[in-house]
Amino acid sequence: MVKTQKPLIAIFSLALAILLISNIASAITINSVETTTLAPGEEGTIRIEIENNLNDQTEDISFRLDFTGLPFIPIGNSEFSVNELDEDEDDDFTFRIKASQDIVPGDYEIPYTLQYSINGVEKPAREGSIGVTVQADPELSYTISTETPVQGRQGQITLRIVNKGLADAKFVNVRVVP
Repeated sequence: MVKTQKPLIAIFSLALAILLISNIASAITINSVETTTLAPGEEGTIRIEIENNLNDQTEDISFRLDFTGLPFIPIGNSEFSVNELDEDEDDDFTFRIKASQDIVPGDYEIPYTLQYSINGVEKPAREGSIGVTVQADPELSYTISTETPVQGRQGQITLRIVNKGLADAKFVNVRVVP
């Protein structure tokens, strides 16, 4: 009889540990993040959906984006908050941002901090980052000039290519046809 009690005690202990760990787990989760692709100097949005996935009501929920040292600025607020979320309730936070005029196209990470309380007890802040893509197109223009353009004589042709776009032009091929 002692041998059968040990496996039952172990199973009961494991179930209790799983239950305790699930109650310690974060009550607020980020369900989805939607971002618009930006171009230099352009405005866009970041939409974050959060959800309370535990049985407790959460209070004083705050979501903050940190733009320190980044080539983005918030249009309006960089922090949103909601007073409470009941169990299985979700909410959206929509941030408007603008990319600087001189931003280099590429992928950027914007750090965030999520804070909340459960039953009046403030939980440790959760931190992470949200990815934003900045894209731009090159815009090539050219001019051709000649020196001593006399037929039958050797001369010089100058081809000048200028990128007026906001992105680098890579792998450009020029083909000169007589």
